[in-house]
Formats: sequence, C-alpha cells, structure tokens
Amino acid sequence: MADAVKRADVLEWDKTRTQAQQHTAGRKLEEATVSEIKKSRAALKKWADDETAAGMAEV
Repeated sequence: MADAVKRADVLEWDKTRTQAQQHTAGRKLEEATVSEIKKSRAALKKWADDETAAGMAEV
C-alpha cells in the first residue's frame, strides 16, 4: 500500500507524461491496488471463518 501511495505521488509530478498518460497509469495503479485489497480481504475472511469454526469445534 505504501508503494502505491509513493507511485501515485511520483506520477502526479511526472512532467514526462501527458495528462492522458498520467490518467492511464493512475487507473492501472488503482486497479492493482483494489485487486490487492480484495485479496487481503478474502484472506482475512477465510482466517476469521477458520478461527470461528475451530472455536465452535472446541465447544
């Protein structure tokens, strides 16, 4: 996540790209970030479900 923030900051001040190129690069960065967040969310949900199941099995 910190890498994405750093890349977005650099992208904002990149004078070698046109606004359209910056927009396209920003969209790709956003898509990659959202994808990673979704993966993390799914992993956390699986962990929580596994912990819940393990706790219920002990009861």
